Amino acid sequence: DACGPVNWYRGALRKPARGLKPITVPILIIWGTHDRFLGLELISPHALHRAISYGNEPDIVLIDDAGHYVQNEAPEQVNKALLEWLG
Repeated sequence: DACGPVNWYRGALRKPARGLKPITVPILIIWGTHDRFLGLELISPHALHRAISYGNEPDIVLIDDAGHYVQNEAPEQVNKALLEWLG
């Protein structure tokens, strides 16, 4: 079912409603450097500006030994990154 991923892209490209303040929250991005579908350019500051509200600065963890399904390809590294980040 592609409904969830499609809706994420729709929301990411939608302009914020007037009068609403952006929500600031901690953000962790775990990214496989060998992702064949989504390149590293998508986590550049310029690209993230469209997807993440102003004022949010994500923490980015790159996993060298993983691709698109990073949680399946490197579960130990993903779990370690999550536990360190959640602190």
